[in-house]
Amino acid sequence: MGILEIFKKKKKEELLTKPINLQEENIIIPESNKIINITNNNILDTDDKVTIAKFKHNLKILYKELEEKNKIDKFVIIREDNFYPYNNEWLVNSKETEYEEYNQALSIQLKKRIQKNTSIYMPTHFRSTKHFTINTPLGATGSYNGVEDNRNFIVIDSINNLIDSEYTYSIAPQDAYVDVSHEPLKISNDVTIMINQEKYNTLKDNEELMADLKNKKVIIYKGDEVVAIQMVLTEMGILPSKVGTRFYEDNTGLAYKKTEESLKEIAKNKNIMYNQSHGGKINGHFSSKYDDMNNDWNTSLNEFISFLKINLENIDDSLIKESLKNKEKADELINLVGEEKLFNIIQNYNERVKDNISITRKKYCKERTSIPSDISEIFKKTVKRINIFYKNNEQNNYSAIELNELEENIRLFFQSPSIEEQIKSSSILLKKMNKSELNDMFSNNEDKNNINERGYRIWVYQ
Repeated sequence: MGILEIFKKKKKEELLTKPINLQEENIIIPESNKIINITNNNILDTDDKVTIAKFKHNLKILYKELEEKNKIDKFVIIREDNFYPYNNEWLVNSKETEYEEYNQALSIQLKKRIQKNTSIYMPTHFRSTKHFTINTPLGATGSYNGVEDNRNFIVIDSINNLIDSEYTYSIAPQDAYVDVSHEPLKISNDVTIMINQEKYNTLKDNEELMADLKNKKVIIYKGDEVVAIQMVLTEMGILPSKVGTRFYEDNTGLAYKKTEESLKEIAKNKNIMYNQSHGGKINGHFSSKYDDMNNDWNTSLNEFISFLKINLENIDDSLIKESLKNKEKADELINLVGEEKLFNIIQNYNERVKDNISITRKKYCKERTSIPSDISEIFKKTVKRINIFYKNNEQNNYSAIELNELEENIRLFFQSPSIEEQIKSSSILLKKMNKSELNDMFSNNEDKNNINERGYRIWVYQ
C-alpha cells in the first residue's frame, strides 16, 4: 500500500474518532428499547441528522444489550468488491487479481511523449482465497488490509456459510478468508447489497445486474462508506466491532473485545484457525507466498518481450530487452519504431491478455461449479490437512528437500488451472502428510470407477 493510501486510511480513522458537534439537540427519537429502521425506502444518507440520531439510538440499545449479556452472538460477513457475485456465489477473481498494470522504462518514456496510459498488463494467477471482514467495514480496519475500499458493491451476508464451509482457513473481525479455488462459497438468500449512489447511477444501465438486484435487498447510500455500513449493521441488530467516539463513547473497546471472544470460541468449535495468515507466513495473504513461487512476474514479462519481438522483426532483440529497464534504450526504441506504432502494439498486447484471462476464467469457473461429492471430499480433507500442517508447525518434521516438494504441491493444489492437476497434488500431499488418508477414501472400487468414468484421472501414489 502506497503512502497516499496510508494517509487516506489514517484520515478516515481520525474522522471516526474525532468528536464532531452535529447539533442534533432538536431531533427527538421516541423512547424505545427496540432497534429502529434507519434506511428510508432503502435509501441512506449518512449526513442526515435524523438518520444520525437513529443510528445513535440503535448503538445505545445494542451496547445496553452487550452489557447485559456480556457477549456478542450475532455476526455477518462483509465483502467490498468491484465484481458482482452472480448466481449467489463467490468465485475466484476480484479487483487486481486478473492482471497488474506494470510500468517500466519503455512505458514510462512513451507516456511522457503521448500522455496516454501505456501500462503493460501482466497476467497473474487467480487468487485462491476470498476475504471478508466480520461485523466491521473494510475501511475501519486501518492499515491491516493493504487494499482500497470504495468499490462498486458492499455485500453483507450471514456468517453461517463461511463458518460451515470446510474450506475456511481463519476468521477474525478484520480478516476472514476461505479457499474458493476448488468450489465457490454460496451466498444466502437474505443477503444485503449496498451501493454508493454515484456508482449506482453508472451501474444502473447494466441490464443483467439490475435484473439480479431485483431479487435482493439493495440499499443505495450517499455519504461516508464506513458510517453507512455501520448504520445498516445496527439496523440488522448487529453491533459494529469498532464505532469510534464520534457516535458512541466506547473507550474500553468492549464491542471489539467481545467480538473477538465470541469468534475465538466459534473458531475453536468449528476447528478453524483464528486470526492466522496461511501458508506459514506471519504477515501477508496466503496467495502472495505462492504467487512468488509461481514466478508469475518473470513469466509474464517474457511473454511481453516475445510479443514485441514478433511485432518488431527488424529491431535487435537486445535493444527490446534493454528498453524495459533503461530509459536511454527506451527512447532509442521509441525513435526507431514510432510513438503511435509502439503504443498500438502495447494496446494490442493488453487486449490479448484480457481476452485470454476471460477465456481462462470462464473455463476455470465452469469446471468448479459442479464438483462431484467424492472429489469435493478429497479437496476438503486436503485443505484441513494443510491447515493442520501449518498450525502445528510440521515444517520442522521434514528435510529442506522434502519441504520444498510439499510446498510445491501445496502451490499446485491451490493454483493449478485444472481439477485433474489439483487432484494429483492432493493425492501427493495426503500421501506424504498422512499415508492412510487417500487410500482409505478410495478403498471402495465402485467410487474409484465412478470418478474415472467422469473423465478425471485419479493419481494415487503407492
